[in-house]
Amino acid sequence: MRHGIGYSGLWIARELKALGSGKLITIEIDPNRVREAEENFQRAGLAEYVEVKLGDATELVKTIVGPVDFLLLDCNFANYDPCFVGIEDKLADGARLVADNVGVGAHGTADYVQRVRSRYNSCIEWFDTDLPWHKRDAMEITTFRRPQ
Repeated sequence: MRHGIGYSGLWIARELKALGSGKLITIEIDPNRVREAEENFQRAGLAEYVEVKLGDATELVKTIVGPVDFLLLDCNFANYDPCFVGIEDKLADGARLVADNVGVGAHGTADYVQRVRSRYNSCIEWFDTDLPWHKRDAMEITTFRRPQ
């Protein structure tokens, strides 16, 4: 399976199936990758737990009906902050946010990281990789809280 066609989503949908509830909404701009991701979810028996949307994530997140309990940002690094801003008002109090690749994409994700660290309980988690071009990467893990 190639990257960008539902790999992370398969893990998330598997957990939703184990829980017996929930829905994963995943957004992809490339129609070929949408088709391949949908096929992967179908083959894995997880399609009923997943809605694959085609289009620009910075715009489509604004159309999602909340509350959103979990947000995984794993897209073009420059889109992390606009995607977060577009969905922030739909996040449930206590929602968990995970921004992938903030180590290798530090420059592109800087606005997002600065925003969540200045407003919410957020930390970076470093991990080793076996990729020849990067030996370490990180995820920004955030707990979203509504202002009182």
